[in-house]
Amino acid sequence: DEGRAGLACFAPTSSSLVAGGANAMLYLWDLSSEVMGRVAEMPPSVNSVVAVEALHKTDEVAVLGDDGTLLILSFTLAGCEVVLEIGGPSASVIKSFDFGPHDKYLASVTAAGTMDFHDLAAARRNALELGGARQLSRPSSL
Repeated sequence: DEGRAGLACFAPTSSSLVAGGANAMLYLWDLSSEVMGRVAEMPPSVNSVVAVEALHKTDEVAVLGDDGTLLILSFTLAGCEVVLEIGGPSASVIKSFDFGPHDKYLASVTAAGTMDFHDLAAARRNALELGGARQLSRPSSL
């Protein structure tokens, strides 16, 4: 079913749940009030969400789209911003990923069969130099 979420993760520093799946939408539930608090749409190149994983000690989540783009998002009731964008159709198409201890490094496996390692602190510095965080397309709150 196109409207159903199939993947979910808890944000470790708050009482929220992020879910995605069969479409390009992400859903944020506020567990303390038991309501869906925000909906955000992935970039146009994404048809479905392949993986969702919370980063430790932050309100950030990593979301892998079916186009191979990995977005690290700050996704809270206040808004949804893209903190980092890694891979994608015009770069290395990511098929899977995992974070190292304390979320310092990211390992990704690409469609070409290579494994890439990313220093997330360095990637964040580069992203800030290139303009910082940006809003995910069409975020809305409920």
